[in-house]
Amino acid sequence: MAYKLIISSLLIVFIFSFLTCNGDDETSTRSRQTTDDDDTTGDFDTNDDDDTNDDDDTTDDDDTTDDDDTGDPIWQNPPSNETRTWEEAKQYCENLIFDGHENWRLPTISELRSLIRGCEATELSGECGVTDNCANLECWNQSCSGCEFLAGPAQGGAYWPDEMSGEIDWYWSKTPVQESDILGWNASFSTADILQASGHYKGYVRCIR
Repeated sequence: MAYKLIISSLLIVFIFSFLTCNGDDETSTRSRQTTDDDDTTGDFDTNDDDDTNDDDDTTDDDDTTDDDDTGDPIWQNPPSNETRTWEEAKQYCENLIFDGHENWRLPTISELRSLIRGCEATELSGECGVTDNCANLECWNQSCSGCEFLAGPAQGGAYWPDEMSGEIDWYWSKTPVQESDILGWNASFSTADILQASGHYKGYVRCIR
């Protein structure tokens, strides 16, 4: 009888120990799974995967659209080194593909004057009366005669911005002399004067877009 009681007691102890160990292992397993699946500092680091400073930075790659963004005109630089009649100049700019763009055109006289540097009288804000809004012969005055030959501030004495290049001579605008069908206004960058010329003469061309 005592022998049976001892065996029963040992059996109860064994079963209890078995159940306790299984419960601890299951709890430990759940704990490990929670830790592995919810690691917010290792496997799911948003600082590495969502770095917009690296993946979405267009500053270095977008340096050719600064003038477009500001609305400022963009000039062909360098321009063609060939001279053309007035009509040829218009067609040349309309057909020009330059710097990956096709929307080029011949500038107006006011746009062309905006390039003049170093001769106050014919700079766009100067006393020369020839502009887009005043394009007849009466708009021309003595101030439109310009300045000293090749005494401008740019390389070679040109009267245009330092970054410009090309033949230092006169360039066509698309603005016609209002009283004439054959005369067009032009600007010389060797003397900064504003003059008209017959469309049959050949001048240089710098397109704008």
